Amino acid sequence: MSDLLHALLLLVCLGALFGAANLWRRRGRAPAEWTRKLIHVAGAVTGCALPYLLGSPWSAAALGLVVAVLLRVGRRGRVLPALHGVERLTDGDLCLVAAVVLLFPFGRSEPSAHLGALLVMGLGDAAAALVGTALRPAGRRTAAGSVTMFVVSFVGLWVVFLAAGAGWAEALIWALLGGVCATSVEAVAPGGSDNLLVPLAVFAVLTAPMGTAVVFTTALSGLAAVIRRPRLPFHAAWCLAVILAAREAGRRAAPTR
Repeated sequence: MSDLLHALLLLVCLGALFGAANLWRRRGRAPAEWTRKLIHVAGAVTGCALPYLLGSPWSAAALGLVVAVLLRVGRRGRVLPALHGVERLTDGDLCLVAAVVLLFPFGRSEPSAHLGALLVMGLGDAAAALVGTALRPAGRRTAAGSVTMFVVSFVGLWVVFLAAGAGWAEALIWALLGGVCATSVEAVAPGGSDNLLVPLAVFAVLTAPMGTAVVFTTALSGLAAVIRRPRLPFHAAWCLAVILAAREAGRRAAPTR
C-alpha cells in the first residue's frame, strides 16, 4: 500500500510540475528548451530518489509505464508544450523513463553509481543542451556543448564520490572516467537515445573494476573522436587524461564504492 501511495503522490507532483512548466511556457513565454530541460532535470532527480520511495522494482516499472503512457498521450494531444514544444521530435522523454526504471534495482546496492549516472544525465545533458542551443539554434551538437557536458558531469561525479567518503584522488579518477564516458556517449547517441544510453554507460563504468572502466571509457572516447572529427582534440586529450589517471590508480588498491 505504501508503494501505491508514494506512486500516486509522485504522479501528483509530476503533474504539478508539468502544469507549472506549461504555464511558464505559455504565459511567461519561456523558451521551449528551458522548460523541456527543467522537466528533464526534475525527472532525473525523481529517479535518484525513487529507490527510497518505492520498495519493489515492479512498482517502479508500473509507475514508469503509467508515466510513459501519459507522455505519449500528451505528445499526440499536443497538451504539453513545455516538453514537446521544441522543433526536433525525439523519444528522449521515454528514454529517460526507461533509464530510471532499469537503474532502479541498483539504487540501494550501488548508491553512488546510481546517483551519479542519473545526475550526469539530468544536469550535464541539460547544461550542454542549453549552451549548444544558444550557439547553434538548429539543434545540432556543438563542441561547446560537449565541453559543458564534460565539466558539469566531472564536477557532479566528484562531489558525489567525495560525499560518499572516497578520497579526493579516488573521487577525481572516477569522476574523470564517468565524465569522459558521458560526454563520449552523448556525442554519438542518435536522437534522444542519449537519455537512456548515457546513464546506463556511466553506471557500467562506475561499477566496473578500474582496468575495465579505463578500457571501456577509452574505447568510447576513441569512437566518438572518429565519428565526430571536429571534436578530435577534445577526445584525444581526454583519452590521454584517462591513461594518466589509470597509471595513478594502478598504484592504489581497487577502490571500494
